Amino acid sequence: MTGRTWIPINGERQVQLYSTEDLVLIERRMRDPTELGPSSLVSPVLESESLVTRVVEDLTTIARDRTSVGNIVKELENCRDGFYEIMRLRENDGVQQGFDEQMQGYRICSEFSVASPPVLGKVKCPFTSPTDSSPDTYHGIKFYDVTRVKDNTTFKFSDFGLHLVKQHHFFGGIGSYVRIDPQEAIDFFGLER
Repeated sequence: MTGRTWIPINGERQVQLYSTEDLVLIERRMRDPTELGPSSLVSPVLESESLVTRVVEDLTTIARDRTSVGNIVKELENCRDGFYEIMRLRENDGVQQGFDEQMQGYRICSEFSVASPPVLGKVKCPFTSPTDSSPDTYHGIKFYDVTRVKDNTTFKFSDFGLHLVKQHHFFGGIGSYVRIDPQEAIDFFGLER
């Protein structure tokens, strides 16, 4: 991939800047499940969407609500990390944490509880080079169901979706299994400024 330029975004961190050619190649890989690995049953970009259009619309949503990708990532990471911290603490207390316990979930703070089944497999990030087969190009397909305690509303995301948002500012194609809808995340976590 030719896009090796890194640019700061809102002073939060640096994000890779991709060339038009890179985006065309990435979009082709997203449309071809055989490119992403055996667990890729649904392409992150559906047939009727353009990668560039989807990214622009999602980032426009974030700008309109005057929040940032970093704020969304922080909330999702807090939920994921809170799940694992509670699980670790319970295991340290001698409580075995099997499938049923993970599916029931854990109250991670006064506002949220998180449930998560075991990892369902791995998928290759479409933003990496097709020739790169190193382990860090593959990401777990593990879902998290975050429930807002006060109204029992649930928000779902995956490790792979979180990776795409955090590293590439890509929220997934509408209807895909990795989609993290930015407006839903903003509303769920109350991120409007």
